[in-house]
Amino acid sequence: MKKHLFVFFGIIALGIGIYWIENFVFNLLNGESENIGNSTFLIWASVEEIFKVSILLIAVRIFLIPKEEWLKFAFISAIGFAFFENFLYLFTNLVNAGTTAGLAIFFVRSLFTATPLHIVATTLAIYGFRTNFVTGLGTTLLAINMHALFNIFIDEITQGWLSLPEGFWLVFILLFFGVVLFFILFGMYKFISFAFRQLSR
Repeated sequence: MKKHLFVFFGIIALGIGIYWIENFVFNLLNGESENIGNSTFLIWASVEEIFKVSILLIAVRIFLIPKEEWLKFAFISAIGFAFFENFLYLFTNLVNAGTTAGLAIFFVRSLFTATPLHIVATTLAIYGFRTNFVTGLGTTLLAINMHALFNIFIDEITQGWLSLPEGFWLVFILLFFGVVLFFILFGMYKFISFAFRQLSR
């Protein structure tokens, strides 16, 4: 239980540092959302994925977590950060957009966008580290790029325009949610299998 709490609350604590870094980058852009470019989304995605992976690798060292459990802890790390980020956005949107819009954005982020994204990206990154460090770096870079691309997609949707061809975004959406569905089903299978093993003891 200690290692689970360490990962969950550790990433929430690191989330404060992540927020500070992202806020610093935002202030460098003079605090104007229209100044945010694709490179900024890449920086933000890099910071978030590196921090989520780091807290898990630290926990692996401290608690000697076997590789068979790394994906489970990747899920915990992702959920912990998503929990922090979603409530941060909830507070911000309640102030800036009002109660109804703020709650709507919170539930959409929690169920359909940010939370599944963090779960998929962190699990993808950690999956590579189960093989070796170099592979882990490769899967982390892949997770960062997927995260950044998703943020760009969401930003363009919220602005009401798409600069890329519609067909590209259709393929992206299908692929993304296909991966999300795969990991959700895989996670459910692992959880049910684990539960049955615990009950059979």
